[in-house]
Amino acid sequence: MIIIDGRLIAKNIRGVLKKEVGELNRPPVLAVILVGQDPASELYTRIKEKAAMEIGIKFVKYTLPENATEQQLSDLIIKLNNDSNTNAIVIQLPLPLQIDTSKIISLIKPHKDADALNEKTKITPPTVGAIMEIFSHYRISLKDKNIVIVGHGKLVGKPLSMYFDKHGIKYEICDKNTANLAEKTLRADVIIAGTGSPHLIKKNMVKKNVVIIDAGTAVEKTSDNKSKVLGDVDFENVQLIASYITPPTGGVGPITVAKLLENVVALAKKND
Repeated sequence: MIIIDGRLIAKNIRGVLKKEVGELNRPPVLAVILVGQDPASELYTRIKEKAAMEIGIKFVKYTLPENATEQQLSDLIIKLNNDSNTNAIVIQLPLPLQIDTSKIISLIKPHKDADALNEKTKITPPTVGAIMEIFSHYRISLKDKNIVIVGHGKLVGKPLSMYFDKHGIKYEICDKNTANLAEKTLRADVIIAGTGSPHLIKKNMVKKNVVIIDAGTAVEKTSDNKSKVLGDVDFENVQLIASYITPPTGGVGPITVAKLLENVVALAKKND
């Protein structure tokens, strides 16, 4: 069994990016919009900020209250779209219920959409890029494999299925409410999870030597008020029978952040 080292892969990517940023006429500027005080969103924003600063990207955070209106958020995005100093825009998801997420995402101009959430954006979404980077780094072939994607949200399942369709990779997609979920996952050679449902996938739901890519995250507060990240997969038990597995921290997450910054640099180069 091999525990996938996302931190190492991410460090390698950041090393390349730092050199590229140093060769640009000016540092790229990444605008990140945070609405409300979701603990997970605040945690991920801090992680992005630290990684961006490490490679020389200027990180600008915009915060709006939990009760912000859709109009307030729209106005901010339009302002950043028209700001020639801002190279990339990221909206930290999920957004509060009063805001139409799809409508807001569609407002980001494709040439500033580092998360590649707008379907007109040509770059690869960071989570998809991170997952494919893992397969490449560990030389895991997807040819003739039974691949099951669990979850079809905006950040993992949906963009990954679109990527697989585009590249002729066969897969089956389901979600946490699929009635016969265990039946599907037990047949899988590769499971990619992204529902955000802690420990949804347990040891009795996977077969021996399965490859597990856990891109689902949920943040829980511990008794001493610290944040603990949990994955979709019951890592402690599933790792006993998997051939490759990502841990709940230090797996897909760091690579996704590195791939996001890779997109920021690419957008900055394109519009430099």
